[in-house]
Amino acid sequence: MKRKLMSMALSAAMCVSVLAGCGNAASNAPGTAQTDEAVAQESISAVNENEQTTEAAESEVVDSISIESKDITSLDPWDTKSDGKNALWEIYEMLFEVNGFGGEMFPMLADADKGEFGGYDHEAGTGDYTVYLNEGIKDSAGNEIKASDVAFSFDSTYAAGQTSGWNAYEPGCVEVVDDNTVIFHFTKELDQMGELENIWARCFIVSEKAFNDSPSELVSDACGSGPYKLVSYTPGSSVVIEARDDYWQTDESKRTAFQQANVKTITYKVVTEATQFVVGLENGDIDMVEDTMTADLLTDFKDGGSYADSFNVYQFKDNLSYFMAPNLSSDSPMSDINLRLAAFYAIDTNGLVQAYGGDGVAAVTNTLGSNVFGDYLEKWDSDDNYQTTANVELAKEYLAKSNYNGETIRILTISSESYNKICQVILNMLKNVGINAEIDAYDYGTMSALYADSKEWDLYIQQMAASDYLVNVWSHQFDTSNSGTGLTTTFINDPEWQEMLDTVKTMDTHTDENLDAWWQHAIENAYVMGLMVEYKNIVYPEWMDTLLFTDKNHIVPGGCTYTSK
Repeated sequence: MKRKLMSMALSAAMCVSVLAGCGNAASNAPGTAQTDEAVAQESISAVNENEQTTEAAESEVVDSISIESKDITSLDPWDTKSDGKNALWEIYEMLFEVNGFGGEMFPMLADADKGEFGGYDHEAGTGDYTVYLNEGIKDSAGNEIKASDVAFSFDSTYAAGQTSGWNAYEPGCVEVVDDNTVIFHFTKELDQMGELENIWARCFIVSEKAFNDSPSELVSDACGSGPYKLVSYTPGSSVVIEARDDYWQTDESKRTAFQQANVKTITYKVVTEATQFVVGLENGDIDMVEDTMTADLLTDFKDGGSYADSFNVYQFKDNLSYFMAPNLSSDSPMSDINLRLAAFYAIDTNGLVQAYGGDGVAAVTNTLGSNVFGDYLEKWDSDDNYQTTANVELAKEYLAKSNYNGETIRILTISSESYNKICQVILNMLKNVGINAEIDAYDYGTMSALYADSKEWDLYIQQMAASDYLVNVWSHQFDTSNSGTGLTTTFINDPEWQEMLDTVKTMDTHTDENLDAWWQHAIENAYVMGLMVEYKNIVYPEWMDTLLFTDKNHIVPGGCTYTSK
């Protein structure tokens, strides 16, 4: 049975076009193998080229759905980067949302009927942006969401240090005009690619009273204005949310797909091992998986498989990709460019992909980011550098030129099955050229704290994404505004490179030439190495008609549509 996919609510023709079927030198060039569901870039391109709408589709309301989740360690609304927080997009709301990956911004809490631009006004040539709130917004505790809560939420999100690309934002810049109006006084006009969306659609609006009333300051409980409310939270195990019967937006004609509650109860269950995805689906413990799975694990759910009549499979290349970045501070031996080049030429990304699970599971990337973005340059796939060609002998030559004396290189990363698999392969590749290394893996919070200390790590393996442009992947990782120190978060002091980034981020100068210039500068200085991007698999039950995605490529279960179970 064919099922529809929507990145908001797509036309029938659109749904068909992006559907998957049911139920020593080594080249680092991208693999060409395709699986039945490997529609990746074609799907994303098709979504972006076709009309999308924020209007909600018809659906039956089902009693429950249980979904696999990554480890859930916190419900902190000020941190939208950590894994395992998909439930927050149904509990809380933002001023604006983005219409799927690469889509347009549209109002959520902002009043679409006011303002020249649908929810806001802007005085051209200035950094002043006026936002109009809907009236009568209330959270699940009955607290009214007002303009003062908008100011509180943006300052709190900024203070938490989990933002990137907010260089035009300053604490206190949100002026409260009245209960339903705020003016953002940014330090400049937001003329960079996706800059406004990256601020307004990256901050949950939280009642200051709800925050102060919470014993945990909303780290282990939740209270938002979204169509769902928290029922229970067990760290490392599950989050259960249920549809509110007192949701503030009572005008159905104004409710977007994101504001629907087509499931009464949604349970997110932590499942950390891919083999357990299959067990959970087969025994009915979970109804849906949104993660990476090897081809052998998917077999039972594809056409001809044992469970093909009960499930469908959709696969796409994620916008989140893995990379490796060195510590360039004087505290690390990686400040030596020859050692950096030795390490990078030692890494065979094609071999890494094969060790990870093969071409149907992941693909190499030849920059920081991948070709799912419209501003990716195909020339990077044929450039001759460490990204495209691993070379053990050349790596050893650079190592001999370096000041390396056998020190143990500390690889800082997140403690998880996928990161461990990647790091173990890289560890062996480094050892193969004579570089000793160890893996230091931690939970996200601990890792973030250690990452800020130049004495605690040498190589950093992490993932980075954007919801619109490749240049914003670069900005999220390397814009010096992210650190507040004038350096990048990897301790690079290169004003010229930052100026090049500012240029390519600006709409008028976002050109192929400037994109390539920034990336070639990164290559010449061995500042970063792209590793790979995963194919994400959605295994979903046959009683789901359409899938609704955020611009982060996460499913919004309440906005999906259903038939009777």
